[in-house]
Amino acid sequence: MLAASSPLLGCDWFRLDWGGPITEAGPRLACWEGLMPPWASGLRSEPARGDSMYGLIIEGVKHFVDTVYGEDVWPILLELANVRNREFQTRSVYQETIIERLMVALAKMIDSTPADLLYQNGKHFVTFMCEAGYQKLLRVLGRDFVNFMHNLDNLHEYLRFSYPKIRPPSFVVISETPKQIELQYCTKRNGYAPYVSGQLQAIAEKFYNIGLTVEIVSTNREGILYTTIFRLFNNTGEWPIEVVDSSVCIVTEPSLNLNNSEDYNNSSIVPWESSYINSDEFFDIFPFHLVINENMQLAHVGRGFLYLDKTLQGLSFNDKFIIARPFIEPTMNLIRLYRHNNFELVLLVSEDVKKPSLVRLKEDRSLTHSQESCRSS
Repeated sequence: MLAASSPLLGCDWFRLDWGGPITEAGPRLACWEGLMPPWASGLRSEPARGDSMYGLIIEGVKHFVDTVYGEDVWPILLELANVRNREFQTRSVYQETIIERLMVALAKMIDSTPADLLYQNGKHFVTFMCEAGYQKLLRVLGRDFVNFMHNLDNLHEYLRFSYPKIRPPSFVVISETPKQIELQYCTKRNGYAPYVSGQLQAIAEKFYNIGLTVEIVSTNREGILYTTIFRLFNNTGEWPIEVVDSSVCIVTEPSLNLNNSEDYNNSSIVPWESSYINSDEFFDIFPFHLVINENMQLAHVGRGFLYLDKTLQGLSFNDKFIIARPFIEPTMNLIRLYRHNNFELVLLVSEDVKKPSLVRLKEDRSLTHSQESCRSS
């Protein structure tokens, strides 16, 4: 039982009778059954496996609670959620269940649902990240909202420099119309779709002045991964359309300053066909390149890869490489779909090494094999 005073919660006093605290690890106590909404069913129906997340996410929750409900609520919330830590470092890792327990406890305090609070946290997290110094990074991620969605995976890859243990989700735009986008979100964390919904709405509004409606179409589980399909509606108008005239290109001299209108007008306009370069010259610029045909055979291999394995030319891509990121099966259709994403490949250079399961690789983002048997590129 806990009684406390907090006018910001909408009452002078609130009184909560708990059958017990939320367990820090292991199965939830019986007293918490029924508190979790349908989206979170099975989140921790078995003992925790030691999954963790960075304190940056928890600090975002604290910022939300302090801003909306007052700073006096946070210590009470930690107590109710049985969270032992009182301070969190943004670049330290903590138990992943902390967020779940905080959301359940806060939902009970204010008579809400964890799903709704996750959604509100997601919206507020964008503000928190901007105040934490990431606003410029977020602003340059895309010229428009659709471009931002295409580059969302690259943002998480950039954050890996500061947060090396991060296990980021994967995003890909699977279809788009003038006013609608279908976005695929793949993660090992169950129940965070409302959180992402709030972030998407906040980003669209804050950076692109777009009123966005986010619909969760479906969520499916495959192994340890959860795949959610979002349908995003542009309530403000249509997405910007980039028009590129493929018939001509601009050729300039190195000394020309295109910021000067006179120099720009003096630029040469030539047919697009004449701007082609020889494939040998192109491949020479990019030593780590792969040309894969429709049958997933390695039609051409850059000298950088040949230095690692001289036998690659003409072999099957699936026999020699694993796609560690994004979370996709190695098919040409999926590679085309994810063409905006950065790919992380693992090259198997030993004939006797067995490929680790794709699910295990996606879970750990690392291999248990020795460095002599496989290399990442």
